[in-house]
Amino acid sequence: MKTLFLHVYSERNAGDAAIVSVMLADYRTRHPDGTIVLSAITPQSRNSFEGASYVTSFFCEAVYRSTGTAMRLIRAIGVLFSAALFLLLYRLGIRAYGVGGKRLSPFYRALAECDQVVGVGGGYLLSKPGFSSLVSLLITLFEFRYAQILGKPVDLYSMSIGPFTHRWHGVLVARMLNRCRRITIREELSRTCLKDSGVSGPEVRKALDAAFYFQTDQTKAMRNFLMKKGIFFTRPVLGITVRRCFADEHQAHFEQAFACCAQFTASELGWKVVFIPQVTAADQNDDDREVYKRIAGHLKPHRNIVFLRDAFSYKEVKGIYENLSYLIGTRMHSVIFSLTAGVPSIAIAYEPKTLGIMTWLGLQKWVLMKEEVTADRLIGKLRQLLRSEGAYRSYLREDPPWMNGVYGR
Repeated sequence: MKTLFLHVYSERNAGDAAIVSVMLADYRTRHPDGTIVLSAITPQSRNSFEGASYVTSFFCEAVYRSTGTAMRLIRAIGVLFSAALFLLLYRLGIRAYGVGGKRLSPFYRALAECDQVVGVGGGYLLSKPGFSSLVSLLITLFEFRYAQILGKPVDLYSMSIGPFTHRWHGVLVARMLNRCRRITIREELSRTCLKDSGVSGPEVRKALDAAFYFQTDQTKAMRNFLMKKGIFFTRPVLGITVRRCFADEHQAHFEQAFACCAQFTASELGWKVVFIPQVTAADQNDDDREVYKRIAGHLKPHRNIVFLRDAFSYKEVKGIYENLSYLIGTRMHSVIFSLTAGVPSIAIAYEPKTLGIMTWLGLQKWVLMKEEVTADRLIGKLRQLLRSEGAYRSYLREDPPWMNGVYGR
């Protein structure tokens, strides 16, 4: 069995890397003699991930190989032309892998030779206001539909789907989804979106995010690392993750709220506060450390507040969360990593998927929508967590919802 994983993001996104890691383990268990190829939407610094080879993708070649709208448009036209030519020749029985040039040739080969295509778990089948979001959605749909035209069965693995800014976006997605073999969704909001968009063809099952099943061997090593940073665990340790959620002045207010919360926690409660970079994909303009630089600018230096600057691996990041006392997480997978370590967490929902996943877990009371974030609300939610800490920890320890979850099957 040859499987192509489609839409793999950067390893510098620890949550996405954990999803792919779990998927690899799952598919290797079910197909021990099979091979898996990873189609990446971003340029990768290595040739493989956990023994699976990388190839590029239409998305990568059209979007991430160039900067500037004009160059991206030119590259997108070139990709479409090569895709049409390859398809024409493929139907004539000719495997012309070279029509895409040196980089796309392995992708065409992987598509032609695979027995099935699997869309990796995540939340990328949605649309937001703005032209770039629509372009990303269209290219993503094109990749999946192209595989279907080549006659490859397509499964979607533990995904969030929607919302869509316009109804016709959902209709476009539904045309592709109705041709899938099976779909697993990771929260109930996606099921509603599928129904509203007219998806009725494939088998749809609900499944937890694959990252709930990710384990690491780096817990002790990262505890030693944190101690070298002055975090000695003689007092509670609050972890915080913050990402860029807004494109205007609201982002500055958002970051200031976290700065005030950190100042309160370090000064008034006397805890250690550590800002953890969950995503460090600087070349994709997705680096939490840039956000932390601005947050640090709102603070006076404090011995109880630590900003981690390293680009950690997904296993190391998970190890950091397993040493925390509490977490306030804007990165959804930082919350998942913490919850599975028994760490009471407050989730900041920057997209509906966060609220959907936390609701499924029965933890919706520990969610703040990004628009609701202020210093007072963060501090108030933290105080509420302390009052409910015993019940929260017991819930995570004695009856964790993910122990009964189904994923990716």
